[in-house]
Amino acid sequence: MMKSATIGSLVATCTLLACAQVQPKQEMTFDGQTETGYSYMIHRNVEGTSPRIGDRIRYTRRIRLGQDSIISPTTEQAVLLPERVQLPKPAPADFELLLLLSPGDSASVYVFGERLQAIPNSVRGPEDTIIYDIVLKDIVETREQRESVMDKGDEAEGRVTQAITGYKKGLFNNTLITLPSGLQILPIKEGSGVEPYEGQEVEVHYCGLLDDKTVFDNSFRRGEPITFELNQGQVIKGWDEGIRKLRPGGSAILIIPPSLGYGAAGKPPVIPANATLYFYVELVRAL
Repeated sequence: MMKSATIGSLVATCTLLACAQVQPKQEMTFDGQTETGYSYMIHRNVEGTSPRIGDRIRYTRRIRLGQDSIISPTTEQAVLLPERVQLPKPAPADFELLLLLSPGDSASVYVFGERLQAIPNSVRGPEDTIIYDIVLKDIVETREQRESVMDKGDEAEGRVTQAITGYKKGLFNNTLITLPSGLQILPIKEGSGVEPYEGQEVEVHYCGLLDDKTVFDNSFRRGEPITFELNQGQVIKGWDEGIRKLRPGGSAILIIPPSLGYGAAGKPPVIPANATLYFYVELVRAL
């Protein structure tokens, strides 16, 4: 990452909080400023590559009002770094700081003075400081990798279309796995590691078709997998059951009966009543 030459021995010994609490902001020596002019301080500096616009990253963030008052406790987030034209002006302080960090870095960015006006719905006075404590965990997916995934949209649709045709002709009778619930699984790729467990967060790419081969959703074309916790009612039952049979990197065709999908109600206007759903799914990773 590109960091200011003013980072010295003080930074090397600071913890995420202690460095920010030593002295008032008017007496503090910051390590640099972001493009918009937010002051920041580096607490941990790890050599590596900084994320770029269009990358998908994972990081933790805590927001404080002054040194001691917690506005928002530490939470982990996975986000796609948007184009600057998609952001308000001035750009958010935490966004600009993330572009300066490398995976493993921790830092704080300070918003005070006239820049406070850019933060909506915050309880503050003219002399207050809002501090974002950031730890960049990793770059989950680069823009180039995501664009490569988007190119797989046609391939995924073709896989499901062919699977529907073969399924109706009985071509997969020797390889199709039928579970007691009625879910049927056609394995495509084995994957590695262990199967995810109940309650674990997973990332899944998918393409879904109806019985007449109408495509109703395709995450590959968006370049963004879906993230959810298994068996927590966040997706249809056929997904909860089917994804648990995969290992990271693995893929399969799921043939989901209405009872494990959207049932007699369907999901108008996209999913009709009593629809059998055909999905090509890839378990990207289990978190």
